[in-house]
Amino acid sequence: MRFVILPVYLFLCLIFGGASAGGYLGNLFLQLVAIALIFWALVTKPGRPLRFPERMLGGLVALVCLLILFQFLPLPLGLWERLPQRGTLGEFDRMAGVIPGPVFLSLIPHESLKSALWLLPALAVLVTMLRLQAYQASQLAWVILTVMAVSVLLGALQIAGGHASPWYFYRITNFGSTVGFFANSNHLATLLLAALPFLAALVAEIRPVDPTKRVAVLGLCGAFVGIAIAGIYANGSLFGYGLVLPVVGASALILAPFASLRRVAAGLLVPLVAIGVIVVLNSHDGQRMLAESSTLSPYVRTAIFANSWTAIGDFMPFGSGLGTFPDIYPLYENAEQTSLIFINHAHNDYLEVLVETGALGGLALAVFFAWWLWRALRIWHAKSVDPFACAAVIASAAILIHSLVDYPLRTAAISTLFAVCCALMARWQDREEVPKIDVWS
Repeated sequence: MRFVILPVYLFLCLIFGGASAGGYLGNLFLQLVAIALIFWALVTKPGRPLRFPERMLGGLVALVCLLILFQFLPLPLGLWERLPQRGTLGEFDRMAGVIPGPVFLSLIPHESLKSALWLLPALAVLVTMLRLQAYQASQLAWVILTVMAVSVLLGALQIAGGHASPWYFYRITNFGSTVGFFANSNHLATLLLAALPFLAALVAEIRPVDPTKRVAVLGLCGAFVGIAIAGIYANGSLFGYGLVLPVVGASALILAPFASLRRVAAGLLVPLVAIGVIVVLNSHDGQRMLAESSTLSPYVRTAIFANSWTAIGDFMPFGSGLGTFPDIYPLYENAEQTSLIFINHAHNDYLEVLVETGALGGLALAVFFAWWLWRALRIWHAKSVDPFACAAVIASAAILIHSLVDYPLRTAAISTLFAVCCALMARWQDREEVPKIDVWS
């Protein structure tokens, strides 16, 4: 049963955790289960002592938890008003006749608490994987592929039913597009791309299996490839179109027999992706697709980024508080250029983190990226390939790139998938065989 709990919870997260600002009952359920999982992981004896990369990742988790607690640091009103932007807001309160109450570092503590609760599913997955090691990577990969395939089928029903289709599960969503179990079509594209490297990892794992089983499983994997590519095409996300070839190419390298081939190909892949993205985004067709794949035009996105940079400077070094972006952003909008579109996120997770958490959030991001790059290079250049660790590198890279222009990690579905990737990257150890269970026997 220990090896069943985590795959089942990941499945539930991918099904019910597809919205960042909706689906409250589904997300509440996931958060309550997450609390139980964290308690179970902390009171149960660890499967084995943590290795150095796992301890570093655990330290990063502790740093994030401290950053969250820092938001609720109580401050004297006089000191609070001396912090960046607080004095101006305090003056507005007095002009409106508002009597100041207990003040915390965060401008809106209850929003900070809500944002912290949304992190629980990803935290539960990460803590459970690190401490208990009660999972098989192949089982998690099959969960991801299954939800991906069902999402594509669901997307076909959504398109067939039009804007009034009963197969859309959220009141605020991209009606007329394929969204699957998500509220945002771009986030479905993230899942479709992330599934491809895990599919390649499964193919790499089953090659030594009995030939009669191998043919059936390879046929099934081929069907999954077709489903994923068809889903990306039907989804219409510019992000999906832009990264599908690099992700497919990198996933194919998981099957490469020589480490030198992976190194050379990866060295060529990074600049080609960067050049391709720049060319696409600056072309007429790329601008048109960006406008059609989102309710936000390129001009609006540029304005959001510029306003967010201004907010970062104003609230540095402490930030405005976790979860406060939607409330402080209107202070930076040009009243003559505003529209009916509500800006609930910066559409760049890194900018939003800096706005809300300031220098400490920037430090946490820098430490994480240093850890991620170190593990990615070690895994990708290793002589003995671990297919699931390589898949985790590719999938997490796609999510991190998408976070430059959107907010996929704000959903429980993608954040738990990202947590799985980080735990797999931390687990990998060079020149060591990871015990495997033949789930087909």
